[in-house]
Amino acid sequence: MSIRSLLQDKLPPEKLALLPRGFEVIGDIAIINIPPALDNEKRVIAEALSIQMKDIKTVLRKLNKIEGSARVADFELLLGTGQQRSTGRTAAFFNWM
Repeated sequence: MSIRSLLQDKLPPEKLALLPRGFEVIGDIAIINIPPALDNEKRVIAEALSIQMKDIKTVLRKLNKIEGSARVADFELLLGTGQQRSTGRTAAFFNWM
């Protein structure tokens, strides 16, 4: 079941059309780009994401693009404990973030 399917009864069609098609998962953290037009629905979207992906413990909203030499972006905590460190695996490498 997709996020759109979970939110069909909770959001009008014009807002469903604004939902991003994808999101990033790093370990047990999901990062999603939610447009400003969906500010009032951001918590409902985060809950739907956590229902869809049972292993997600934290949902973050990406607030801006990755910038600077350190390649850092700002995030808003939408759901979870605020834990922003996770271990993920990319190919044969383990990354601690």
